[in-house]
Amino acid sequence: MKFENCRDCREEVVWWAFTADICMTLFKGILGLMSGSVALVADSLHSGADVVASGVTQLSLKISNKPADERYPFGYGNIQYISSAIVGSLLLIGASFLMYGSVVKLISGTYEAPSIFAALGASVTVIGPDRAVPRGRS
Repeated sequence: MKFENCRDCREEVVWWAFTADICMTLFKGILGLMSGSVALVADSLHSGADVVASGVTQLSLKISNKPADERYPFGYGNIQYISSAIVGSLLLIGASFLMYGSVVKLISGTYEAPSIFAALGASVTVIGPDRAVPRGRS
């Protein structure tokens, strides 16, 4: 490896990103529930799915890097297909619940204007990451 600490830095960045995703999921979810905003709740579920996907992906990468052994003579690489199926299924289930909730709200005919919490949540989740992520540097 060119730099000895690259692996440590890479793992640290992954964990910081994982922690930030968890915080954003909780933030969006709490504000979505407080404001009654289905869009923020949906975005929270999407962020939660990203957290789960990151965790499942990290785990599957660790497992898939194992060398072939007597039990699995072709190696552990196919675990990535199983992890993809898990993540896809979770996204499908979450989307189904959101669709059901949205249809129920549409059929019931009740309309609530989004509260200030929804605007705050949307603003922070759009502006925050844009300011936190540096663009290309020379």
